[in-house]
Amino acid sequence: MEIRESRQQLDRQGIKHSFIKIRQNTRHCLALMHEGNQTEVLESGPEISMDESELFIENYKKLLNLCNVVVASGSIPAGPGTAFYRRLISLANKKGRKFILDTSGDALKEGIKAHPFLIKPNLHEIELLLKVKIETEEELINAVQRLAQKGPENVVISLGDKGAIGILNNVLYRIRAAKIHAVSAVGSGDSMVAGLALGIARGYNAKKLLALGSCFGALNALESETGYIDVNRIREFMDKTEVTSL
Repeated sequence: MEIRESRQQLDRQGIKHSFIKIRQNTRHCLALMHEGNQTEVLESGPEISMDESELFIENYKKLLNLCNVVVASGSIPAGPGTAFYRRLISLANKKGRKFILDTSGDALKEGIKAHPFLIKPNLHEIELLLKVKIETEEELINAVQRLAQKGPENVVISLGDKGAIGILNNVLYRIRAAKIHAVSAVGSGDSMVAGLALGIARGYNAKKLLALGSCFGALNALESETGYIDVNRIREFMDKTEVTSL
């Protein structure tokens, strides 16, 4: 999708945006649905120059004055380096903004050093980060606790249709998602982050916050359109989501 199309789509949805133009092309990410299966085709991202990175940082500093929650999601393009999210988190922390980081690999390893408010890795990402194989719930709980000691204030690990597990305010929670017949899981992780961000912005307590995140992820999986949920079903799915402290 070209930047002009992205802007038009956001405008149609009433979503404010503030892009920084770059010399190279924005990548395309395609999700192909076929015979009940899905195949993702992900292009390599563009290379970002130093001056483009600094233009982004200057714009980011201005935007920090207009928000209370920041979300950074996905891989970092070539150019800024794997510590780029770490820099963004530090700037947000100085402004007292709550930062949600949803990434993997070295970007996650570096990012947690800056103490983001919340991270949301999946099971595979936490195994790579901690260099462990997780096969039991006991091992999973141990991994979450280890990760929480490395810098992030809160941790939520998404487990697909098995829900999630997390630590918020030093309390361990198990989240059991609503049972559904999924159409497409593409974008459900991002949708879960959107639910968490909304709950944080609204000051929800831990259980309601986690239920909203899980609810958004499940609702997205019911749709063929990526990153879309039926807002009229939020209350229904919140009631179907179980959050318990362990």
